[in-house]
Amino acid sequence: MSMIKTDNLAQERASIYRWFACLLFQELSVNDMASLNSPELQQLLRGLKSIPELHLPADLFRRKLKALVNRPNNHLELAADYAELFLVAPPSGVSPYAGHYPHSSPAEERILMNQWLNHLKQQISNNEAADHLAVQLAVMALLIEFRDGQSPTFASQHQYLKERLISWLPGLVKLCQQRDKFGFYSSLLRLLKSYILQDEQYLAECIQSSSAII
Repeated sequence: MSMIKTDNLAQERASIYRWFACLLFQELSVNDMASLNSPELQQLLRGLKSIPELHLPADLFRRKLKALVNRPNNHLELAADYAELFLVAPPSGVSPYAGHYPHSSPAEERILMNQWLNHLKQQISNNEAADHLAVQLAVMALLIEFRDGQSPTFASQHQYLKERLISWLPGLVKLCQQRDKFGFYSSLLRLLKSYILQDEQYLAECIQSSSAII
C-alpha cells in the first residue's frame, strides 16, 4: 500500500467519521438538512453501498433520506425526533454517552477520553462531555489524521475504536431501533455501527501487514 493511497484513504475515513459526528451532535439545522440532498452525500452513500458488508445499511439509510424529503415539516419533525431520542433521559430516551452503558461509568469514560484528547493535544471547545458519541467520533477523525513521525497510527486507532466505540455502540444502536419511530437516526446508527466494524477489520489488517514487513 503506497503512502499516497494510505493518505488519501485516511482523509476519506476521517471525513466519514466527521460526517457521522456532525449528524449526531445536535438537532440538524436548515443548512444541515439541505446537505442531506447534496451530490457529495449521494456519492458517499454510493461508495459505502459498494462495500458488500455495508450495502444493506447504506441502502436503508438512503431510503430513509428519501422518506425524510417527503415528510411534512421535516425539519421540525426531525428535530423533535432527536430531542425525544437523545435529549430525554433513559429509559424513555437513548443516552448518547458511553458512560451510561454497563461496561463503564461516566467518570471513567471521561477520564479515558480526556487522556486521548491530551494525547492529540486537543480540548473540547464547548461544554459537551467527552464521552458523547459525536465527540468520540470527532476524536477518531483526529486520530486518523495524527502521525507518529511519518507513520499512520494504526495500532492506536484500532485500540481507540475497540475500547471507546465498539465497546458500547451496539447497545446504543439496539435501543435506538426500539425507540425511533420514523427511523432516520436508527438507520444512521446502524450504518455507523456497520462502518466501524469494517474499519476495525481494515485496521487489524493494516497492523498485521505492518508486522509482516517488520
